[in-house]
Amino acid sequence: MSSDGLWKSWLNMAEYEKIRKETIDMVKKAEDEWWLSECEKLQNAGEKKKWKIISRLMNHTLVTDVWRIRSMTEVAIYIAL
Repeated sequence: MSSDGLWKSWLNMAEYEKIRKETIDMVKKAEDEWWLSECEKLQNAGEKKKWKIISRLMNHTLVTDVWRIRSMTEVAIYIAL
């Protein structure tokens, strides 16, 4: 391998690390802004909505990997509620 190829590789790694750091910083900033906007929503939200927001903020997920199959009666009752 020539030293020229190695030099380009070092430059590529430096650029990669720079872009990686910028990307991480952007994601963290967006996450902080989202967190603050969700917290602001709590002030005017009703009780049910507040708990949904808190659950999202605490990263609680209601989704499971395996869902049981519902009968059409259960689906109709759920939709009626």
